[in-house]
Order: sequence, then structure tokens, then C-alpha cells
Amino acid sequence: MIEENKRMNLLEDNLNHSSQIVNDLLKKGQLNGGTLTNSEFEEAFQKQDLTEDDIEEILDIFSQRGIEIVYDDNLTSASKGSQDNNEDVVSM
Repeated sequence: MIEENKRMNLLEDNLNHSSQIVNDLLKKGQLNGGTLTNSEFEEAFQKQDLTEDDIEEILDIFSQRGIEIVYDDNLTSASKGSQDNNEDVVSM
């Protein structure tokens, strides 16, 4: 029973921390014109124990808020002025 309580507390702490990360990334994405890089996303959640469903849920939240996750190399090429209609952009 004590082990189960510890496990539940750890799960709750992880969810609270993940929620804070999501909120921080949403703010950052809004400040960045509605985009985040895949590196920013991965780095923020690297120490979280997220399931595939958790990640899908987080991506849905970003989508609902109008935040796109873009690949880092797209930002580099866009900043050089070479826009390509076939860029890899993950729409949210």
C-alpha cells in the first residue's frame, strides 16, 4: 500500500511538472510567432517519462493553441530566404 502511494505521488508530480513545461512552451511558441522547433520540444520533455499517448495529447494542445512544431533545418533555410513549399513542418 505504501509503495502504491509512492508510485501515485511520483505520477502526480510528473504530470504537474509536464503541465508546467507545456505552459512554458505555449508561451514561448506564442512569443516566437506561433512556432517551436522540434529540438525545443524534445529538450523540454527529455527527462519526462511520457507515453506516446501523452505526446499526442500535448501535440493536440499545441495544435488547438495554433502552435506549430517545425524542424530546426527549416528555420535555418527560411532565415536564409530559401522558402520551399516542401519543407517539413509538423502542423498542430
